[in-house]
Amino acid sequence: MFESMISGRDMHDPNLKPNDNYKKIFKAQLIKDIAMSHKVCELFETHETDDEKFLVIAGKGHMQHFNGVPERVYERFPALKDDSMLIVTHESDHCIDINESEANFLEGVEDVFGKEGSDPADVLFFFEGEEQVKQ
Repeated sequence: MFESMISGRDMHDPNLKPNDNYKKIFKAQLIKDIAMSHKVCELFETHETDDEKFLVIAGKGHMQHFNGVPERVYERFPALKDDSMLIVTHESDHCIDINESEANFLEGVEDVFGKEGSDPADVLFFFEGEEQVKQ
């Protein structure tokens, strides 16, 4: 997923394999995922009551498809998965246009997030960018 975000490769196309151009910086991505998930886990370990709620905000490259931070937090606290929600936001753009017909909109969603069942998040939230609002 990380390589496809940089290269533009369609990660949902099984015929397109990741290349090694970004292999060296992938380690930095993993370090960030590990550091963020460690901090989140510390917060869960030190909270005092079960009715506390946490809002974790991170880039979608660290969260989408439950990779990165969520996979590490859920590994340490499996019960959290049933009591949490992953929300991914995406600006309406040339790939996903919220003003298109439903069929075109859904085609755009599949292009960006994969076909139904690819599990990019619990909720996908799309919004119009500033340029679109001005038009």
